[in-house]
Amino acid sequence: MSGTGVLPVKAVEVLRSGHAVSPIPTVSTVSSRHVGWNGIVLESFNDVPACTIPEHEHPTHFLNLLTSGRIRSQWTIGGRTRSAEHGPGTVYILPAGTRDRMTWSGPTNRIVVVMEPRFLARALDETAHLTDVEITAHWTLQDRHIASLMRALHDDLEDGSPAGPLYGESLGVALAH
Repeated sequence: MSGTGVLPVKAVEVLRSGHAVSPIPTVSTVSSRHVGWNGIVLESFNDVPACTIPEHEHPTHFLNLLTSGRIRSQWTIGGRTRSAEHGPGTVYILPAGTRDRMTWSGPTNRIVVVMEPRFLARALDETAHLTDVEITAHWTLQDRHIASLMRALHDDLEDGSPAGPLYGESLGVALAH
């Protein structure tokens, strides 16, 4: 994907009051920041406490996988508030531009992947000429294929990315599909 006009993504961040901040109130334990992936970033968070995340906007496509913990979540998007019980394997998918706020009862472990919109668009032949593609927000998705790819990206980072950045980007392209 290098050289395809995909903007670099440096960290898992959201915009709050015009400032880029981490959406998760703890330090990541695993991160792809230094492996050279182009257009995609993964960060893993352990022992994330119960919290309320104020309203924010997602500048990138955002995928969040709960890997442990059983929680009650409440989220507000588009003026509507919803809630659900979430456990391991639950995936949130939030497209770039989504504005939301969220509360969860914690603690949890999470893997978060963000994709620059052009990374997603260029991953698919039929949309490669676009700068973005439309995706739908999901807050209670159970998809073992998405979860498996997110775990594979995480495992590659834990192993020190022995195959280099192309392997991680390739898993990112599979995730985009």
